[in-house]
Amino acid sequence: MADDLKLSLGPVRPEKRGGRAVIVLLAAVAALAAANLALSIFGRPFAGGPGNGLPAGKLEELALKLEGRQLHRAAAGAWTDYLGAASLPRAERAAIWYRIGRLRQDGGDFEGALDAYYRSEAIEEVRETAPDIGLRVSECLERLGKFAALRSELEERTAVDRGAAGSGEILAEIGSWKIDRPALHR
Repeated sequence: MADDLKLSLGPVRPEKRGGRAVIVLLAAVAALAAANLALSIFGRPFAGGPGNGLPAGKLEELALKLEGRQLHRAAAGAWTDYLGAASLPRAERAAIWYRIGRLRQDGGDFEGALDAYYRSEAIEEVRETAPDIGLRVSECLERLGKFAALRSELEERTAVDRGAAGSGEILAEIGSWKIDRPALHR
């Protein structure tokens, strides 16, 4: 009798519920990978990257045009894009950062102007712009109401380095300080 009763239901098969979802997910991942590959090969024409693919010469023309139209923020952005696209000597890069600082200051962006002036000084000290940068930095700090920073900035820019051995003709003596020509120019 026990042989006549079959209590098994046969082989158990797993259900195929998630099969289509996995295929759709894999297809979406493949499409995104293909789109990313296409954008990296052909560029990003609508992206907001430096210059939107414009060559350095065109970026310079654009920056000059915007500057001529008194569009300070846009001109500063175009000059920044130009710096990213062009291969320039250090002195010219410093001069352009100074120009960006002037544009930002004229547009009322005093923090951005300070950033540009400090970048200009960090790249290279340009003899033509060095005296003006000190004045403009002071103006920006004053407009921002950063009077403690202004005092510190003025002390740094006007301090005579007491520990440095001077080289050159002694121009003045104040107590034990000896001020030579390089110290006077600093």
